[in-house]
Amino acid sequence: MKTNNGHKDAMHAGAQSTRAQSNMSTSLSRLSFLTGVFLTIQIGILGVKGWDDIKRESELQQARLQTNMQSMLDRYDLQRDIIGDALTVGLNSGSSVLEVESQISSVQRIFRISPEGSRAALTDEQTLQTARWMSENGVTIGASSSNLLIMSTVGRTEFISTIPLHQLASDLPQNEALRFSMGQGAPQGGSVGSQDVIGWLDRQDVLQDLTSFDRYWVRHTSTCVAHNGGPLQVCQVQTEPWFTALGTGAILLYSLLFLSPTLAVLSLLGAARSRLGGAKPAAKPSKKQKVTDAGFAEASEGLTRLAANVGVGSWKIDRNIQSLTVSGALAKSLNLEPGSDIPLNALEPYFGAQSARKFVNAVAKGAVDGTLKGTLNIRGRHFEFRALRPQSRTVADQIALEGIAIDVSDRRLLEERMRASEMRLRNAFEGFSMPIALWDDRKRLMFWNPAFAKAFALDDEVLRPGVSHDIINVEISRAVRFDRATEDVGEEREVLMRDGRWFHLAERETSGGLMLTIASDISKLKNQQDEHLRNEKKLKRLISELERSEGRAREFTRKYAEEKTKAEHASQAKGSFLANMSHELRTPLNAINGFSEMLVKEIFGPLGDERYKSYAQDILLSGQHLLDMINDILDMAKIESGKMTINTKPIDPVEPVDAAIRMIRRKADEKNIKLELVHADDVHDIEADHRAVRQMVLNLVSNAIKFTRDDGQITVTVANEKEFISISVKDTGVGISKDDLPRLANPFEQAESNQDMNHNGTGLGLALTRSLVELHGGRFAIDSELNVGTTVTLYLPVQQPDEDIEAA
Repeated sequence: MKTNNGHKDAMHAGAQSTRAQSNMSTSLSRLSFLTGVFLTIQIGILGVKGWDDIKRESELQQARLQTNMQSMLDRYDLQRDIIGDALTVGLNSGSSVLEVESQISSVQRIFRISPEGSRAALTDEQTLQTARWMSENGVTIGASSSNLLIMSTVGRTEFISTIPLHQLASDLPQNEALRFSMGQGAPQGGSVGSQDVIGWLDRQDVLQDLTSFDRYWVRHTSTCVAHNGGPLQVCQVQTEPWFTALGTGAILLYSLLFLSPTLAVLSLLGAARSRLGGAKPAAKPSKKQKVTDAGFAEASEGLTRLAANVGVGSWKIDRNIQSLTVSGALAKSLNLEPGSDIPLNALEPYFGAQSARKFVNAVAKGAVDGTLKGTLNIRGRHFEFRALRPQSRTVADQIALEGIAIDVSDRRLLEERMRASEMRLRNAFEGFSMPIALWDDRKRLMFWNPAFAKAFALDDEVLRPGVSHDIINVEISRAVRFDRATEDVGEEREVLMRDGRWFHLAERETSGGLMLTIASDISKLKNQQDEHLRNEKKLKRLISELERSEGRAREFTRKYAEEKTKAEHASQAKGSFLANMSHELRTPLNAINGFSEMLVKEIFGPLGDERYKSYAQDILLSGQHLLDMINDILDMAKIESGKMTINTKPIDPVEPVDAAIRMIRRKADEKNIKLELVHADDVHDIEADHRAVRQMVLNLVSNAIKFTRDDGQITVTVANEKEFISISVKDTGVGISKDDLPRLANPFEQAESNQDMNHNGTGLGLALTRSLVELHGGRFAIDSELNVGTTVTLYLPVQQPDEDIEAA
């Protein structure tokens, strides 16, 4: 019976094993099918990802090519303006087209196309046909098979400037080419660049953006730009072999991404098949294994001590979540022996109140979730706690959570310092008015300030951490109208925004491998440069006008010389007339005055009737007055012609002043005017002409007597005034208005306020006085007030300036 029962049990076990193997085979088949589906999906995803990468890189390359071509066209638009200005200035100044052409180094030839000039025959036939087509259709920039053509208009004349296409080749890399096409009905355009790329251009229609691979697996990226919406199309092509370091690396990366999950799934299938034969019974541990376990325990204990020294500790929570067991660095930080138990309700003395409460709450939640992760500050040290629920059922019956505690205090301190430094850097950048952006070593955006976003009109969708440098440049190029590299520094460039602002962009690598982009607004500088160019153009026009005016100026000079000669002849005639008048008028006047004075004094006896004596007196006064007028006019004429000379010598200034007063005192007495001389005893001697000083004082006192009413007063004062002596004549006459003072010292001028005095005169007295005092190196001053009086002061130098120079 026992044997049969055993046999039945064995048969039953075999049936169960067969069914288990059948179920395992079915599971393996299903798993194999799912593996195939998974691999197919993975291949599709990798293919889409690869195609997306190729497309994105092509878009970046096309954006770069478009920016380059637009910058090139903008540069030639600017050169067209420069050529036009040069032609305008040159032709206005009388220069020839050849002379203007020689001053512009980049231009091979300039010729007139409308109306066509003889220099047009110097170029090749196709270039001439293209130039005629441009003139007929109003196209400013075109191209033939050998030249780039720029049309400039000066007035109603159109000029064509040719620039050889081979000059453009120096700016193109070896793997790029340019194609210029003029549209339907226009002559054939030209190409420049690599011959292999131009050959590919001839086989393609590149009037649209495209990317393709040839049979040698070389990628061609092309894009086209129209010049100002006109017929001129400029297409640029860039080639790049796929199997470069970057392309090969991408293939290897995608291969690893494909092979890694494949190998993992195949390994899983192999492991499952190896277990189809059933599990082997576990062997009892041998004596050798027990020895090994003891060694492992000892090694684990040593590892615990090592962990304490390097800042790592272990901890565990019992099954009932009542106590905490600590070891390693955590136990060392709490001043406990490794393996010490701490009740969870007594953690506060070790952890602190707040940290103990957080830890207990985290343990309660972690016991439910099966995992725990967090950081606590324990006694000034930061520990990062990580724990899991034990996977072994035996251990799980005794421990709720077990894990490690890592001392991260140094890391936290470093992080805080880095955050503080980063915050200071951010605050400095954000407060900086210049646009700034910071990139990592892979040229991905790390930080930017608000001025950077505002300057280039970038929104939050574009500006985000991790965006590549190329994408930001593409977005910036949308708002850029003109972009060019500076001539002296290759990493710097100047950009003109569409709103008219100019920025100078500089990119510099830092010592840490980062890259810093700094932009500065140079709009004011560019505006000043533009203003300078405009002023330079105006100056050139003025110079041209001046040169045209030189002929007129020479004619005016000739006429001026003729008029000057006439004036000199007239002056000589006036001098001769005055000389004759001096002789012809003074001689009879002297006789008239002499004989009339004899009649008045009745030298040879009485005249008889008293009326004869009165008539003789009138004749004498009139003759003397006329002689004085003639003398004044002659003296003034001498002064104006520069023929009046003075003979200076050391004199006492009081002597000529006193002599003048004695000569004219009789006139003052006739009007009952008090005339007095006031002077100090220490008046300096002066270098002067005795006669001229007496004449000046006589003129001033005579004027004062004329315009002072009866019973008035005239005071003549002589005093020292530093390096001058002053002679002032002060009267109590009618005075002079402020409006008349500036013109009184001019010849033949008289004050309007003095007309009521009814005195005749030439108005030369003050003019002669001022001229004489200036001949002495002195000066003349008038101060007057109506109905109060007038003071005229002469300042004569003590020593003549010429003598000062000789003494020096």
